[in-house]
Amino acid sequence: MLGPEHLKKNAIIYDIAQPINVSPEVCEKRKDILRVDGCYIKLPEIDLGINMGPPKGVTFSCLAETTLQALENDNDHHVGEISIEHVYKTMFWAQKHNFKHAPLTNFSIPIPEERLRSFQFDT
Repeated sequence: MLGPEHLKKNAIIYDIAQPINVSPEVCEKRKDILRVDGCYIKLPEIDLGINMGPPKGVTFSCLAETTLQALENDNDHHVGEISIEHVYKTMFWAQKHNFKHAPLTNFSIPIPEERLRSFQFDT
């Protein structure tokens, strides 16, 4: 688990791990840090019927990928080495079925636009 002492000033963290790799303490103690929940996908009017943590209408990208495979009748497994062809196929399916990156959140709480616009980047 990453703590406040591990990060540079004005770091942006796209926390794609489940369970998460960044403790809530980081955001509480370091107001200069921007943490974003990673791998959240907004679903187009699909109700999965379960709540796994992400906001309503949003799911984890791994479940979105599996949902896309089901919608496309792809019964192959995609475990192991990553196939770039499968990545491109999944991107095409996501566009076709209107799957989009979810609005940016931090611990499932929306990140205000003004916070995103005001973020200071070190060069």
